[in-house]
Amino acid sequence: MTVKLLAQASAEILLAKPEQAETILQSIRSLIRIKYPKIKWPVFIETVINLIAKHNHIDRIKIISAEKLSPEQLKTIAERLSIQNPDITTDVDPSILAGVVIKSSDKILDLSAKGKLDALAQAVTKE
Repeated sequence: MTVKLLAQASAEILLAKPEQAETILQSIRSLIRIKYPKIKWPVFIETVINLIAKHNHIDRIKIISAEKLSPEQLKTIAERLSIQNPDITTDVDPSILAGVVIKSSDKILDLSAKGKLDALAQAVTKE
């Protein structure tokens, strides 16, 4: 059984019985430890959270920037991406130099200076 299939089944159970979430998650964790030891718990939980967020029409995104972004900047980014109901987490990574990298559950949008320089370097070395 793959992580995605197990996560989908778990998300459906959690959505049906949210009041029992703690007990359900403890049981699922025990099942994974015994039957599927290769499945990493943090990866599994992240997949479940993404599925539940999608079901509830919440767009989960992570924005990585060279410097801390203000709430106004985060709001502007969400509006420009047409995100209606965002759940935004942020991270600061000075190595991207400038701009942002925006990650959703299925896409990465690299608008960083480092990303553009890396792309340029690849294009130059291909010639």
